[in-house]
Order: sequence, then structure tokens, then C-alpha cells
Amino acid sequence: MTQIYVDILIVAFNEVRFDGRLNNFIHTLRKLEKTIAVISLDNEIDGLLHFPITLPKTRKLYKNLYEFVSKAKENIRKVIPKYVLCSDLYSLPIGAYFKKKKNSIVVYDSREIYSALGTLSNKPLKQLFLSYFESYYIKFVDKIIVTGELDKEILYPKFRNVEYLVIKNLPRKFQFDEEKNLKKDLNLSDENILLIYQGVLLKGRGLEQSIKALTYDNNLHLALIGDGQYKERLAELANMLELSSRVYFLGFIPYEKLLCYTKVADIGLCLVEPISLSYKLALPNKLFEYIQAKIPIVATKLPAIEQIFLNYRIGELVAPNETPENLAKIFINVHKNRHIYSKDLELASKIFIWENQTDTIKNLFR
Repeated sequence: MTQIYVDILIVAFNEVRFDGRLNNFIHTLRKLEKTIAVISLDNEIDGLLHFPITLPKTRKLYKNLYEFVSKAKENIRKVIPKYVLCSDLYSLPIGAYFKKKKNSIVVYDSREIYSALGTLSNKPLKQLFLSYFESYYIKFVDKIIVTGELDKEILYPKFRNVEYLVIKNLPRKFQFDEEKNLKKDLNLSDENILLIYQGVLLKGRGLEQSIKALTYDNNLHLALIGDGQYKERLAELANMLELSSRVYFLGFIPYEKLLCYTKVADIGLCLVEPISLSYKLALPNKLFEYIQAKIPIVATKLPAIEQIFLNYRIGELVAPNETPENLAKIFINVHKNRHIYSKDLELASKIFIWENQTDTIKNLFR
């Protein structure tokens, strides 16, 4: 069997084309002239050695995870990576496999506090399983990436014998070569205020309150870019409130085109609810994508998010329990006074870019 040596094997229990963070890692690693292989749920990835895994979309997580790991081990036996980048918790068994079989260096991208996920805030048994799962596989990990300093403070007391690096969820500096007039496509006038949310549609993202806020002003419209288990519930809410004509479900958009849509919106929403420790400490990529698109932001006043707003006037912070009526007033005021955020949005858009982390990534895979 012919063996394939690569610098980095990226393992992703998702589709890379919709994953901004992985897109950015791949872009940087290519510029650093690293040889890369990817195993993921995509059908194909242009220009890379890719091992696709196909899984049923409606099956339970643990069954899909078991099949993913089994198929991955079978498909990538001939690959010998120096590093394995496990892009989330669910990729760790593959990292452990290569650690044991090939003595690869395992890098764990801990995007969230997986022992305290927002989606499992009312499912203690599943949360307990994931905590055990992480604690077991962490012994095969050499380096942990976190998205912010607060996450590092939480994880370090639990997992001490590893190297930590902070790589924030920043977008690359975006070239707006392609025009996408989303407001025109949605038949909106200049008087209409288009709110945008991009990301997975889940509980705890302030989406229900945002939809309810639309009832207080007919000029407010909401575009949701993404998909997820909460979509049906949100669609039912919009229909019940007779807002279906002002709430737009646009589905997932490939990351390389995403900000062409974002830049046309009037306000970006980052209304994370602190329903878990992971959410409380969140510093979401959408926050920085809105900055890169230079649109003002309405975000929840949470520790990591607040630090950004203390240094840059890029929008307004709201309380986690803000009422829909007050949210509507804040949306209207932010839009009315949008010019006051322009200077800091311009400044922040040059600072919070992925390229400024290149040296960290270079040292990570030294």
C-alpha cells in the first residue's frame, strides 16, 4: 500500500465549505505551503486531497459519530500526517488513532466549552457523556486551540499537560468583488431596516426575541442565513405573528460568498443568551464578520463580547433578557444613528482579521 505523507490532516465532522474557521485555516496553511489532507462531510473540496464521508442527516448524533470514525479509519490508513487538526470535539477519536498508530502531533480546536454546551443546557445526561468523551480523548492531545482568553481560563485547570494557543474566530480581510444586493432581491425599500443573523439556527441565539421585535415596527425585516434544528420553530413563530413576509430564511451560504450578503444589511445581530457557560463566554465569528462588513451590531452584554465594545464603538449592547419591544427601539435607534459607528467599524475591520494571526498559526504547525 502506497503511503501518503502530509504536513497536516484536517478532520471535520461537518462540511468545510460552510465553516468559516476551517476555510481560514486552509487558506493560511496553503499560503504557508503546507501539504494538507481533509476528511469531512463535503462531497468534494477543490484542490485538496480529500476523503469524503457520507452520513444520513436524520440519524442520531452518536450513530453518525460512530460511523464517521469507522469510515475515517478505513479510508485514511495510507495517510501519514505530521499533525492532525481535530476541528471539534467529535474529531478527537481520529486524532487519537493517529497519535497511537503514526505518532502524529494532535491539535484540538476547542471552539466551545464542550462540557457546557448551550444546546444541551436541558439535557444533563448527554452533557455528561460529552464531558467524559472529551476528558478521555484529551490525553492524546498535544495542543489545544481556544477562541478566547476566557475559554483558556476555564479549560486550563481541567487539562493542564498541553500547550494552549488563542486563535480568535476572525474573518479574513474580505475583497467585495461580487455585488449581492440582498435588499433589492427581497424587494425592500430604503426605509426598510434589514437585520441579519448568520450562523446555525439554535436555541439561545436571541432569534425568537428578534422575530417578536418585528411586531413593533413594520419597517423592520430579518434575514436568517444558516440552518438548524430551530428553523421549524422559528418559521412557526413568524407565521403565528403574521410576519412570514418579513422574516427570510436564506439557508446556508458558502463562506467565500457570505460577506457579500452581510454588507448589504443594516444591522448585524449577535444576541447570545447565557444559557450555558459556553454561551456566556462566547466570542462568535459573526461578531467579527459584521465588523468586516462594516455594519453596526446589536449584541448581548456578555464578558468577552463586552470587551470588544469597550474598545470600539461598533454598535450597542443589550441585556440578555431584553424585551422584544425594547429591542425594536434599539434597532431603530442604531439605524438612525448608524453614522456614529462608522469610524470605529472602519478601524476595527483592519484589526480583527484572520491574517493578523498568521504568525500564531505558523508557530502552531512549526
